[in-house]
Amino acid sequence: MMIACAILGALVCALGAGFGFAAFYLYRTNQHKNNIANLLFTAPDGYYYENLETGGHFCSRRLCVLLNLVASAKWEQVLAALSPESREALQRRVRELAETRSPFECDARDCTGSFYFSVSGSVLVHRQTQTPYLIVWFKNTTAWTAELLLQQQRLAHQENMNDLLVGAWRTLPMPAEIVHHQKVVLTNQPPDGDADAAWTEAPFTTAAHAAVLRYAQDKSVEEHLRILLNQARTTHTRLIGSLPCAAALFDASTQAIEASEAFLKMWQLPPEWRADDPNFADFWDAVQEAGLLPRVVDFAQFKQQQYTAFTQLARPSESFIYLADGRIIKRTMMPDMQGGVLILDEPAANQ
Repeated sequence: MMIACAILGALVCALGAGFGFAAFYLYRTNQHKNNIANLLFTAPDGYYYENLETGGHFCSRRLCVLLNLVASAKWEQVLAALSPESREALQRRVRELAETRSPFECDARDCTGSFYFSVSGSVLVHRQTQTPYLIVWFKNTTAWTAELLLQQQRLAHQENMNDLLVGAWRTLPMPAEIVHHQKVVLTNQPPDGDADAAWTEAPFTTAAHAAVLRYAQDKSVEEHLRILLNQARTTHTRLIGSLPCAAALFDASTQAIEASEAFLKMWQLPPEWRADDPNFADFWDAVQEAGLLPRVVDFAQFKQQQYTAFTQLARPSESFIYLADGRIIKRTMMPDMQGGVLILDEPAANQ
């Protein structure tokens, strides 16, 4: 009887221990599940997971918001919310993940083209039940991707502009080069020690660099143009000196270049007046000393007023000069091609 009681007691203890272990196992399992659920619920990214044994699934609220899905959407609905290219690629990756259980990571875009995602997938195995769970994470990278695309567009635009500038550079009519840090970074066949080429340097800066533009000009062409200009100037001066009317030419610095005999006679100037290199002020001083001008209160101010023709004259202008003897001189002033003033004087009609 005692032996039977002992066996019965041992059996009850064994059953109690078994039930206790089973209860503890279920408690830890549920606790582990709750921990995973809490972890997924607080995740900052959207996710979708599926029990590969039972087919149970769950689509997080954040992923539903990102893809504009209803709560607890199925995987087919998640794929349908993506662009065709992303849908096909992600479907293939998830299929391979379920077969090989090798993690993956790829990029995806929603069907409207408004959102970009970094998608990663893996298979998690429950430590105690050995149940496999397939989980796919969706990280919203729209802002970063948009900035990256904008930067790529800027780089492409800059490359296009660089190609355009280099193409224009190659067609410059004169030899030129750009020097950066004492190195030639761009050139279009500069002359090889050409003695007739005069190089000009023009420093310039961009947003990030400072460089020097060097370009060459043919000195022989410049010298030829200077000779032609001097010849034209000489011919022009001789023509003024031979005019039968009163004419005089003053350059941009008011220096007298030429005066006709009639001009000297009208203003009672000696023939050697031109040899002293007089200027416009000397002309008025000589005219006043000859007594041709009426007395003015401030002769210096009067002379200063006559200088406006050298700075403001844009077209022929006429004025009248009233002499002390009662004569009236009509004066026509015209701008010269090199910045001076051409003066034509004649007695006014109907004096």
